[in-house]
Amino acid sequence: MSASQRPWFTTIALAGILLLALAVRVAWAMQPRSIRWDEPDYLLLARSLLNGQGYRLNNLPELHTPPLGPLLAALAVKLGAPLDAGMLVWHVIAGVALVGILYGLARDLTGRRDIALLSALLAAMASALAVQPLYWGSMTESLFMAWLLAALWAAWRALGTEDWKPYALAGLLFVLSYLTRPEGLIWWAWFALLLAGVTLVQRRSWRPMALYLALFLILALPYLAYLYRYTGHIILSGKTGLTAAMSAQIVEEGNALGNDYGAQLDSTGREILWFSPERFEISMLDVIRSDPAGALRRTLANGKKAAQVMLRPLLGLLLAGLAAFGLWARPWSKTRIPGELFLLAAILPLGVVPLFHVQPRLLVPAVPILLIWAARGLGGIMRWAGETLEPWPKLRPLGLVWAAAVLVAVLGLMGKEQVAAAQAGQRTYSFSHNQAARWLAEHAEPDAVIMTRNAEIGVYADRAIIPLPNARWPQILAYGRARHASYLVIDDWEMRTVRPQLRFLANPAAAPPEVAFVASFSDRNRTTFIYKLLQRARFAPTLSPHRGTSP
Repeated sequence: MSASQRPWFTTIALAGILLLALAVRVAWAMQPRSIRWDEPDYLLLARSLLNGQGYRLNNLPELHTPPLGPLLAALAVKLGAPLDAGMLVWHVIAGVALVGILYGLARDLTGRRDIALLSALLAAMASALAVQPLYWGSMTESLFMAWLLAALWAAWRALGTEDWKPYALAGLLFVLSYLTRPEGLIWWAWFALLLAGVTLVQRRSWRPMALYLALFLILALPYLAYLYRYTGHIILSGKTGLTAAMSAQIVEEGNALGNDYGAQLDSTGREILWFSPERFEISMLDVIRSDPAGALRRTLANGKKAAQVMLRPLLGLLLAGLAAFGLWARPWSKTRIPGELFLLAAILPLGVVPLFHVQPRLLVPAVPILLIWAARGLGGIMRWAGETLEPWPKLRPLGLVWAAAVLVAVLGLMGKEQVAAAQAGQRTYSFSHNQAARWLAEHAEPDAVIMTRNAEIGVYADRAIIPLPNARWPQILAYGRARHASYLVIDDWEMRTVRPQLRFLANPAAAPPEVAFVASFSDRNRTTFIYKLLQRARFAPTLSPHRGTSP
């Protein structure tokens, strides 16, 4: 028995790998960061829950975001974490758990502890799992993948038994993934078909299958009832139709303009589309019917982009090469085929991504699965010298030297990828938003309402926020005044890119009479301006302007 096959070695090695995963994630999580994009919404929802205001955003029931992320963020804050770290804590915890779960899945699938340990080690060090999620602006990826991989592990066991427990566990874990991110529903439905097929073909009892279905539906029912209560529609997610429309804009016009599609005012002119009841009148089918040729063109373009994104930034040439080697270097034995087919089935639900738009965070669930193949490939390369030198016993120690050198080289290159990913992410931060928020935390009234595109302002300033519509200036003023907005926060990148009609705000001296310039902060990417919204136009008392530079 080789050392890697001995239980004591496996236990010690796995513990060391989990400690490495923890150290890597904590180290990168402690780097300077600025929450942005979707993450602030999760944190504002957590704050709303903790303040006893319910599951509300923009003073409205939140219908886009599944509740588990905000609930866990609220728990983290309740236990002592700062609000802005509410999701970050779970990235670290779930990221470490994911490494352990992947070990268990790989061990069961391959029947080999050495491949399972290498899979866990690669997951501990993979930039796409440890570093890149810090900069994607969601922070739900690690949580989602931990639930999903655990559900897949349970589903693999369910496929090989009539015992009800793996079925129940799979149903429970799939519903947790769905309540973290809506796409968990796709994996649950897909594996429901696979499990039902196996049950039918092998003439098993249907009771475990019924439990799999029932557990998911029962646990999802409160959220589904909540969606029905506020939409009047039987829907599984509040995002699908509007997301399809936004995705078309993202592919056609780019991320900035596409993501801003929901900030347009609806037909009433009183609410942005993102919060309007009209969003539920949009369906994916309508988007396709309106331009079938365009839908096909976008899907093909997304497919090409998905392949590029998987190669970089998610895998890199090293892991992609190892995965290809592990998958195809040797013929599949009869005992290996079921596991490989299962892994392919686990990746298949990601085929829906090109129907919308492609981002690394949407494709990252494929990475842990691909790492099992990469681990098989790495193991083969590490064993090459030892197997080659087997006829010469005195030279066998050189095989160990070779294996150690290969492993150290791979881990070193993965560490280099981590540094590169962190440096690239840091360059995209706009710390002037943080500075503006801190100014507002110190100077704005506690009940002040801030109008801005950047929800992180509300988190760092600990103030209520409302969205900044993509509309004409008089409509923006009317929208803000109807919601008692006191301040307007906008940066010059927004004025150049998504709000060109507000470019005049880049020159405080030429600001319109309805606002008074009070402060600005600059970083290497942009300048952020704070304006006071005046109740009376022109020559109302103004605050002394302040200009600062963020680090």
